Amino acid sequence: MVPCSPIFQSQPTTVLTFSQTEFRGVSGLKELSPTRLVVVEGLVFYEQTSGAANGASWGAPAFVDEAKQVHQRTIDHDD
Repeated sequence: MVPCSPIFQSQPTTVLTFSQTEFRGVSGLKELSPTRLVVVEGLVFYEQTSGAANGASWGAPAFVDEAKQVHQRTIDHDD
């Protein structure tokens, strides 16, 4: 995912999900639409070494988000 916050400077963020991750409005990541806003809540870590966890991998340096909750929202582009 590419976060919209300027603090991440449009750098891709790896999002890790676990059995405890709560999905709202979708049953998993495969149901997410790239054309709509995706909200991910969790802990974001700045990883200085490459790694892998739960089927996802990243190259350092990287932001990695351990998702507690994922949901997709529709937004009005006039906001």
